[in-house]
Amino acid sequence: MPAYGFKALTAALLCGFVLSWIPLLREVHFLSAGLVGLIGAYTAAYIAAKRTYTRKPAAGLKEAFGLVLIFLAPLLPMLAGALWRGCFSADGLSFWLLIPGPSVLLGFALGRYMSLHTARPRFYTLAVLTFVAAGIFVREFFSYPAVFYHNHVWGFWPGPIYDDVVELRPSLVLFRYITLCWAALLWLMPHWHSRKNLRLPLLLLTLSLMLSYLNLARAGILHSETWIQQQLGGKLETEYAVLFYDRQIDAAEIEWLAAWHDFHIRELAEILTLDLSTLPKTHSYLYRHEWQKKQLTGAGGTVYVPVWLRQPQMHIHWQAAERVLRHELVHVLAREFGAPVINASPVIALVEGLATAFETERDPRGTADQLVAAQTELPTERYMRRLMSLTGFYALDGTLSYTIAGSFTGWLWQHCGTDAMKQAYATGRISHSCAQPFGTLVEGWHAHLQTVETDSLQFALSGRLFAAPGIADAPCSFHPSQHHRDISHIQMLIAENRQNDALIWLETQQSDLQFCGFNRLSLVRANLLMRAGNAQPEALLNLMQGCETSPEELPASLRLLVADALMLSGSEHQALKLLGSLGSDSEAVRLRTDEQLQTVLLELLYEPTPFIPAYIAPDLKPWVVWHCTQHIHDEGCRTLDPGVFITDSRRHFVIWENYIRALYKFHSDENAADWVATLESRLDNPVSDQARLLRLNELSRFSAIKKKGSARL
Repeated sequence: MPAYGFKALTAALLCGFVLSWIPLLREVHFLSAGLVGLIGAYTAAYIAAKRTYTRKPAAGLKEAFGLVLIFLAPLLPMLAGALWRGCFSADGLSFWLLIPGPSVLLGFALGRYMSLHTARPRFYTLAVLTFVAAGIFVREFFSYPAVFYHNHVWGFWPGPIYDDVVELRPSLVLFRYITLCWAALLWLMPHWHSRKNLRLPLLLLTLSLMLSYLNLARAGILHSETWIQQQLGGKLETEYAVLFYDRQIDAAEIEWLAAWHDFHIRELAEILTLDLSTLPKTHSYLYRHEWQKKQLTGAGGTVYVPVWLRQPQMHIHWQAAERVLRHELVHVLAREFGAPVINASPVIALVEGLATAFETERDPRGTADQLVAAQTELPTERYMRRLMSLTGFYALDGTLSYTIAGSFTGWLWQHCGTDAMKQAYATGRISHSCAQPFGTLVEGWHAHLQTVETDSLQFALSGRLFAAPGIADAPCSFHPSQHHRDISHIQMLIAENRQNDALIWLETQQSDLQFCGFNRLSLVRANLLMRAGNAQPEALLNLMQGCETSPEELPASLRLLVADALMLSGSEHQALKLLGSLGSDSEAVRLRTDEQLQTVLLELLYEPTPFIPAYIAPDLKPWVVWHCTQHIHDEGCRTLDPGVFITDSRRHFVIWENYIRALYKFHSDENAADWVATLESRLDNPVSDQARLLRLNELSRFSAIKKKGSARL
């Protein structure tokens, strides 16, 4: 321990205590580890650069490792706080073990090297360290589409902050090995001439670094566009876009999404007054699932557009593509009038607000204006100033920020005009571009919202939206919940249509006795056993027989599955008794307790080819349509009469809409148009149905201008 060690150790412990009270930084995870690694690297470099060293290889070694211990000291109070809050994870601890220590050693080795070889060691040390910490990062940021970053000074950035769970990537282990190799190389190089016995280790270190840098992509450290394209394998070009997709995705899905790309680009270019003939083609990357996207780009469930890159592009897992495509394409096209270098607005709320204002209505139950207007108190000027600041957008809950920013930006676009808002988007100066004080603009927006009619459902939705916590308010930021890894792996297998493998894997992870704990894994296992087309009711009931818990005490969702298993096994009396414990208010219970409906319902849910009688009770019609959406390849499923099957326009709107989309996807355009027209005629409440009608109108516009065969392989 150096002479200043005990004072520094005390200060480090105190810093750890202070960090324990700061949201996000209090977590024993990558963010706090990166901050400490950054400070540690600079501190160690500065201290080493001031020293005068002998030509002995061991000179300074004791002080270097003493500094490592000092900069690991904040971990102790932070770890105590994390254990107290129940927010400890092995991944978080691993980040601390991998980031600060190697960063401190690298900084010290660099300072020591400069002290031995230059006249101005502190200047050159800090210059090189800053280049590594910032310069290399900036180059990677503007050159590569992946949004995870490895850095020798501050360690690691995992990707978008909206991926709420951050797990340790194996690539970080290799990268910190590279960091230690650099530290060892800098430490030993000054002794090349004086110590011949060190030459072989130096050559081996050099060789190791060369091999490591030649395999950065394969190791998952640095992924270029070309590398990602090679991993995906598929390519489809349209009039305005180039789709790179995983070959495991069904060709019909790709053609469907390709048509939507061109449709949205045409419409958005007109809204944003852009010349289509001058726009470069958008590169759209479609991943097989979010786990593949996480591996290749660092973004899991979050879709993103790296607007700062030269080539317009977006990265989406295909299951989410149809839902978010228009939103992401707004980001792509808005590059044309964004600020220089970043190709976007410096105000995040304007970036996301513009995309939300012109996206497909995300909730069929209410527009952004309606959800904001339904509040008893509208966002104040102070609140809006915070939201529209450089960082305020991320201080609030994501959904809430998107909704308010979308409503406000959409109104500004209409009120201030296209040219003024393009200027505001590029500069972030809303008041200057609109030539009105910000408070006056907020008042005008309030006046507009007061004219927006809402209903009781939108009021309830708005209440839940405005009560949601922000990112910094999460109790355990970045940490996985219990069974997260197991469930994530199972979901990945299901996304790859490997349900049998998922069930087999789950059975190896959870014993029959552990199933009786009825946790999230138990529910996933029960769902896999009772999946449509391959139900195993006896297997589920056998599991239940080994449990001491009464079926009536099970979680509601699991109780429903057990009741279905009992019915399929012929134990109808026991099933009805179990359903009785759930009450009779829910539709699921009511349908199962009706003797005339239960048989058909169970066939629709669990049989691969159910028998559908000529007469279908009104309560079962939504379930028939739901089944046909999953089996749209069947000829009979593409000819359902909307006049017969649309029993209610609002309650099951999502089922009707998904069926319409499936019809369009498989080229049953005439029947789809009939469904749209019938559904529109029954959505007769301009307040409650505004968002639903907007979604249907988009489908109608898409159908009207769709050009078959526009894509070419």
